[in-house]
Amino acid sequence: MASLSFVARKCTPNVKALQTITKRFVQSGSSSPSQEAANTAKRGLNEALRAGENLKNQTVSTTENIADSTKESAHGVADKAKEAAQGAWESAKETAQKTKDNVFNKADEAKESVKETAKRSMNTKNNPNC
Repeated sequence: MASLSFVARKCTPNVKALQTITKRFVQSGSSSPSQEAANTAKRGLNEALRAGENLKNQTVSTTENIADSTKESAHGVADKAKEAAQGAWESAKETAQKTKDNVFNKADEAKESVKETAKRSMNTKNNPNC
Protein backbone atom coordinates (compact mmCIF):
# COMPACT_ATOMS: atom_id res chain seq x y z
CA MET A 1 0.00 0.00 0.00
CA ALA A 2 1.43 3.33 -1.04
CA SER A 3 1.00 6.53 0.89
CA LEU A 4 2.30 10.03 0.46
CA SER A 5 3.25 12.38 3.26
CA PHE A 6 2.86 16.12 2.98
CA VAL A 7 3.99 18.62 5.49
CA ALA A 8 1.70 21.56 5.76
CA ARG A 9 2.14 24.62 7.81
CA LYS A 10 -0.99 25.72 9.58
CA CYS A 11 -0.97 29.34 10.58
CA THR A 12 -3.26 31.02 13.07
CA PRO A 13 -2.80 34.60 14.27
CA ASN A 14 -0.52 33.83 17.23
CA VAL A 15 0.17 30.09 16.95
CA LYS A 16 2.50 28.37 14.54
CA ALA A 17 2.49 24.65 14.34
CA LEU A 18 3.60 21.98 11.90
CA GLN A 19 1.19 19.27 11.05
CA THR A 20 1.88 16.11 9.01
CA ILE A 21 -0.83 14.96 6.67
CA THR A 22 -0.90 11.46 5.20
CA LYS A 23 -2.82 10.91 1.98
CA ARG A 24 -4.27 7.44 1.64
CA PHE A 25 -5.85 5.82 -1.41
CA VAL A 26 -9.34 4.42 -1.10
CA GLN A 27 -9.22 0.84 -2.18
CA SER A 28 -12.20 -0.85 -3.71
CA GLY A 29 -11.94 -4.58 -3.51
CA SER A 30 -8.62 -6.13 -4.44
CA SER A 31 -7.46 -3.72 -7.18
CA SER A 32 -4.31 -1.72 -6.65
CA PRO A 33 -3.73 1.94 -7.59
CA SER A 34 -1.69 0.84 -10.61
CA GLN A 35 -4.56 -1.42 -11.75
CA GLU A 36 -7.01 1.48 -11.32
CA ALA A 37 -4.69 3.73 -13.31
CA ALA A 38 -4.49 1.10 -16.06
CA ASN A 39 -8.29 0.79 -16.13
CA THR A 40 -8.68 4.57 -16.25
CA ALA A 41 -6.18 4.72 -19.11
CA LYS A 42 -8.10 2.00 -20.97
CA ARG A 43 -11.38 3.87 -20.49
CA GLY A 44 -9.73 7.07 -21.75
CA LEU A 45 -8.31 5.26 -24.76
CA ASN A 46 -11.69 3.68 -25.56
CA GLU A 47 -13.37 7.07 -25.30
CA ALA A 48 -10.74 8.60 -27.60
CA LEU A 49 -11.27 5.75 -30.09
CA ARG A 50 -15.04 6.30 -30.01
CA ALA A 51 -14.56 10.04 -30.53
CA GLY A 52 -12.21 9.34 -33.45
CA GLU A 53 -14.69 6.91 -35.00
CA ASN A 54 -17.51 9.45 -34.62
CA LEU A 55 -15.36 12.13 -36.23
CA LYS A 56 -14.50 9.76 -39.09
CA ASN A 57 -18.18 8.95 -39.64
CA GLN A 58 -19.09 12.64 -39.64
CA THR A 59 -16.31 13.36 -42.12
CA VAL A 60 -17.43 10.55 -44.43
CA SER A 61 -21.03 11.73 -44.25
CA THR A 62 -20.05 15.34 -44.98
CA THR A 63 -17.83 14.23 -47.85
CA GLU A 64 -20.64 12.14 -49.34
CA ASN A 65 -23.04 15.10 -49.05
CA ILE A 66 -20.56 17.38 -50.78
CA ALA A 67 -19.97 14.79 -53.52
CA ASP A 68 -23.73 14.42 -54.08
CA SER A 69 -24.17 18.18 -54.21
CA THR A 70 -21.28 18.53 -56.66
CA LYS A 71 -22.72 15.75 -58.83
CA GLU A 72 -26.13 17.44 -58.88
CA SER A 73 -24.52 20.77 -59.77
CA ALA A 74 -22.55 19.15 -62.58
CA HIS A 75 -25.73 17.58 -63.96
CA GLY A 76 -27.45 20.95 -63.79
CA VAL A 77 -24.60 22.63 -65.66
CA ALA A 78 -24.57 19.85 -68.27
CA ASP A 79 -28.34 20.15 -68.76
CA LYS A 80 -28.06 23.93 -69.20
CA ALA A 81 -25.21 23.50 -71.68
CA LYS A 82 -27.27 20.95 -73.63
CA GLU A 83 -30.26 23.31 -73.70
CA ALA A 84 -28.02 26.17 -74.87
CA ALA A 85 -26.53 24.00 -77.62
CA GLN A 86 -30.01 22.92 -78.76
CA GLY A 87 -31.16 26.55 -78.78
CA ALA A 88 -28.11 27.57 -80.83
CA TRP A 89 -28.75 24.70 -83.28
CA GLU A 90 -32.40 25.68 -83.71
CA SER A 91 -31.40 29.31 -84.25
CA ALA A 92 -28.80 28.29 -86.85
CA LYS A 93 -31.39 26.16 -88.70
CA GLU A 94 -33.90 29.03 -88.69
CA THR A 95 -31.25 31.46 -89.96
CA ALA A 96 -30.22 29.07 -92.71
CA GLN A 97 -33.87 28.58 -93.74
CA LYS A 98 -34.50 32.34 -93.83
CA THR A 99 -31.32 32.87 -95.86
CA LYS A 100 -32.37 30.13 -98.27
CA ASP A 101 -35.85 31.62 -98.61
CA ASN A 102 -34.44 35.11 -99.22
CA VAL A 103 -31.95 33.84 -101.81
CA PHE A 104 -34.65 31.89 -103.67
CA ASN A 105 -37.05 34.85 -103.50
CA LYS A 106 -34.35 37.16 -104.89
CA ALA A 107 -33.57 34.59 -107.58
CA ASP A 108 -37.27 34.28 -108.46
CA GLU A 109 -37.59 38.09 -108.56
CA ALA A 110 -34.50 38.33 -110.78
CA LYS A 111 -35.85 35.56 -113.00
CA GLU A 112 -39.19 37.38 -113.31
CA SER A 113 -37.37 40.64 -114.00
CA VAL A 114 -35.35 38.97 -116.75
CA LYS A 115 -38.56 37.50 -118.24
CA GLU A 116 -40.25 40.92 -118.16
CA THR A 117 -37.25 42.59 -119.73
CA ALA A 118 -37.05 39.92 -122.40
CA LYS A 119 -40.77 40.23 -123.08
CA ARG A 120 -40.53 44.01 -123.45
CA SER A 121 -37.53 43.61 -125.64
CA MET A 122 -39.40 41.15 -127.86
CA ASN A 123 -42.41 43.45 -128.03
CA THR A 124 -40.21 46.36 -129.00
CA LYS A 125 -38.61 44.33 -131.76
CA ASN A 126 -41.95 43.10 -133.11
CA ASN A 127 -43.66 46.44 -132.74
CA PRO A 128 -41.30 49.35 -133.40
CA ASN A 129 -43.99 51.94 -132.60
CA CYS A 130 -44.20 51.06 -128.89
